[in-house]
Amino acid sequence: MKHARLILLASFAATQILLFDGCASADAILLNPSIEYPPTEHVELLLDEPNLEYVVIALIEGTATQYNTKSEAIEKMQKKAAQVGAHALIIVSEETDYVSASIVPNPVQGSAPLYVKGGKTLALSGKAIRYLENRER
Repeated sequence: MKHARLILLASFAATQILLFDGCASADAILLNPSIEYPPTEHVELLLDEPNLEYVVIALIEGTATQYNTKSEAIEKMQKKAAQVGAHALIIVSEETDYVSASIVPNPVQGSAPLYVKGGKTLALSGKAIRYLENRER
């Protein structure tokens, strides 16, 4: 009986983490998948076009739920840009939305429903760029 209770508590804890730890995420859309660049270690965050010549290698989309911050979403975007070989990331758009609070069924049979808080969600778009001149990054 004690073993079954531990399993039940562990599954409940895992469900809580999945439901309430909505994490920031980022995805990349390569503009030319036939060209591969080596990953970079550092990706600059730019709010404007740089003065150097560059090529856009990917579009990067980042999202954050009501449980994350904008900086967490941008950090995920920078990591994704580094994976595709970008030197810098230019943020080009930002959209916010509001998700209402809701009550969802509890996956633990016989337990009270779960409350999911409402809040602001964020969607960011950016361009992952690679400088054309050979620069140390």
